[in-house]
Amino acid sequence: MKTIIYISAPGNNQIQVLKINKDFNLKIIQTLNVNGEVQPIFVSENLLYVGIRPKFQVITYSIKYDGTLEKIGESPIPGSPNYLSIDKKKRFLFCASYGKGCLSVSPINKLGIPQEPIQIFNNIEGCHYCNTDFENKILYVTALKKNCIYLYDLTCKNLPLHRKSYVLKTHSDSGPRHMDFHPKKKYIYSINELNGTIDVWEIRENEKPIIFLQNVSLLQREDNYVPWASDIHVHPSGSYLYACDRSSSLLFIFEINKNNNKLKKISSLPTEKQPRSFAISSNGQYLVVAGEISNSITLYEISNNSFYLQERGKISVAKRPVWVHIHQF
Repeated sequence: MKTIIYISAPGNNQIQVLKINKDFNLKIIQTLNVNGEVQPIFVSENLLYVGIRPKFQVITYSIKYDGTLEKIGESPIPGSPNYLSIDKKKRFLFCASYGKGCLSVSPINKLGIPQEPIQIFNNIEGCHYCNTDFENKILYVTALKKNCIYLYDLTCKNLPLHRKSYVLKTHSDSGPRHMDFHPKKKYIYSINELNGTIDVWEIRENEKPIIFLQNVSLLQREDNYVPWASDIHVHPSGSYLYACDRSSSLLFIFEINKNNNKLKKISSLPTEKQPRSFAISSNGQYLVVAGEISNSITLYEISNNSFYLQERGKISVAKRPVWVHIHQF
């Protein structure tokens, strides 16, 4: 199995491709210059999508046999991209724009290239994240400035999306930023940027299908940091959750209770300076953190027994790495 790391670095307007060789050796195998600031990355099978600004576009790259990239298309989007995703049937690309406060929906052609948006939902203040659940029925969209998460119906016959009649409301001044889903059970975890907490939600089949279960803090009061949480990912096993905070440059590990799926913090460790993004490999073996200020990434190996992290490698990359993705094939 090949393990490739993709990084977007707007400081140099570059995308970098790295390979994990034997003995955890990290090697840059390709650097692409892009005409604009590269922002979010999304990978779907053999295609990589990256959002750029100030000429708001999504660039589509084909992933070759060795993991390197070849540009195959450019597509317009209505605002500066913060998050990209594709529905499970690979029909539509969704783009969340924080600056524009909107969510756009672009149909994807047979080559995998997004077309002109056919739906734009405006007035989503602080639109920062958009992704579907595992069943491809609902698209979740965070509104950081409104302290809520909008739900859109993906099962409509005539239109790609239709807004649900309810939203998930988070605590005042919490700022929901990113989310992740439990791979085996109907639980959702959302990280709040402004107060440095994680909300746990349970999906139920009743009149109130999603209920709030828990709110847990990353930092303690004695830490003396102003919270600035950024990213969150559930381990593929469904047993542990990882999250990071930029102001403290810490990576946190939470154990997920097998019975009620609530979180218990078990560890934290210093990591890259201002970790805006991190990623976990699909086989659960690797975790990679990108440091927006340190201009480097750190590779960790995840223990199968304890799920603790052991640093295995570190390498300097292009300036301001803001997004990282691990691709295995």
